[in-house]
Amino acid sequence: MSKVKLSEAHLKVLSKGLKFVPTQRNINTITTITNCETSLNSTPSLIKKAAISEITTFINKWRKPKKNNMTKEEIRLLNEIKSMDQIIIIQADKGGKIIIMDKSEYINKIEEKLNDNNIYEKLTKDPTDELKLKINTIATKLNQQNKINMAQKLQLTGIDDLPTRHDSRTTFSVLSCPVLQ
Repeated sequence: MSKVKLSEAHLKVLSKGLKFVPTQRNINTITTITNCETSLNSTPSLIKKAAISEITTFINKWRKPKKNNMTKEEIRLLNEIKSMDQIIIIQADKGGKIIIMDKSEYINKIEEKLNDNNIYEKLTKDPTDELKLKINTIATKLNQQNKINMAQKLQLTGIDDLPTRHDSRTTFSVLSCPVLQ
């Protein structure tokens, strides 16, 4: 799938799977808590406090592992793979295999899918605000009629918890071996 040919050593590191997590050698407490607080920004206060408490407990109990789960050579190879901007590594839809694609080919395939008018419809305007207003109106009416309580109303109108459309973070699914190239 990719013009970039990875060595056997690179493929061996990838064969650990995309779910594999290298041993954390240290934790930056301030950064970790700050990132958690930021990501929980629009979460209700009680849930936010509970989550931060759990994270703080985890950080306080965390101990530096005695042994690393990767050799220095494997870490070097993993960093080489990470620095290869011209490729994308994803999980296959079926079979749990890893696919290595040229980034440009991957982007072309995504754009091709998005431009398929049989699947997607291009919107002339963002419907989010209009939908939020409708949901809020219905939830308020149901609350006033005592068909739902205030907690349920707040849960229904919590659309602000959705990720923003301009959020550039991409999550990749978990995968297992073997590797396709």
